Amino acid sequence: MIRDRATRDRVTRDRVTRDVATKGPRSRAELALLGVIAVLAGALAFGLWHLVVGGAIHGNGAAGQFGLVLAGASGALLLLVVAVRTRRRG
Repeated sequence: MIRDRATRDRVTRDRVTRDVATKGPRSRAELALLGVIAVLAGALAFGLWHLVVGGAIHGNGAAGQFGLVLAGASGALLLLVVAVRTRRRG
């Protein structure tokens, strides 16, 4: 067990880097795709927050419209990316 935090972090970073580098381009593509999914999920949540809090609760129409457009666009792209990922895996 490594007690020194800096050493533990370095060892973990080295292991992750080695694993990503040795598993080839498909793993790097999968990692990039997971990053895109995370960003789109965050944009969806941000849009829904604007829609509910800004539009419905506070009555700010501009915030509600922004949330609707952002949630709709990011949700559609998220569905597309997840469908592509599912098709690639299986």
